[in-house]
Amino acid sequence: MKFEFFAGKTSENETLKTLIANLQTPEIKDLKCTKLDVTNVTADDFKLEIHQTVWNYWQKLRGDEEIAIYDTIDPIDLNRAIGYILLLEPNEDLTDFRYRVYGSTIAERFGAEMTGKWVTEFKGGQKELSICQYSLVLSRKWPIYSEHYTSIRDFKRTKWCRLILPMQHQSGAINRILVANVPKDQEFDLV
Repeated sequence: MKFEFFAGKTSENETLKTLIANLQTPEIKDLKCTKLDVTNVTADDFKLEIHQTVWNYWQKLRGDEEIAIYDTIDPIDLNRAIGYILLLEPNEDLTDFRYRVYGSTIAERFGAEMTGKWVTEFKGGQKELSICQYSLVLSRKWPIYSEHYTSIRDFKRTKWCRLILPMQHQSGAINRILVANVPKDQEFDLV
């Protein structure tokens, strides 16, 4: 499995293989997804500065723990990435996730502000992919990285590069997901 914007070691995993096999929808193309080994992946493994910034922040909060522990999330620490940040909280059974923060760059790109709204308010494959990935991240306590293409507009297609990180409150509740979601437009060869 080769990624365009992640150069670290990838992890073959049956759960992720099943996820990918089941989510090939018309809107989601060339989905790749890997579990990240928190002890071996470094910020330098990410080719996008946004992901480097968020990975370093998450690792700082993680310390020696399995996943990052937070009391508060300081936007100043994420300043370079803030427009690309999604911060979500799950419902009780991990079947839906509410956007506490929906980055301005992503909102502009998506064409709607989603802060305070639920993932199930999306339509189509993106909703299915997000719910599946977010549920997996929280239930398994795994950080994951994924890339996929979406539909073509103006002879360009967009590759969405997503770093998805579980977080737990200092009380022990695993109840936040921090996502660095970076769209990369690419020219589409019609030949």
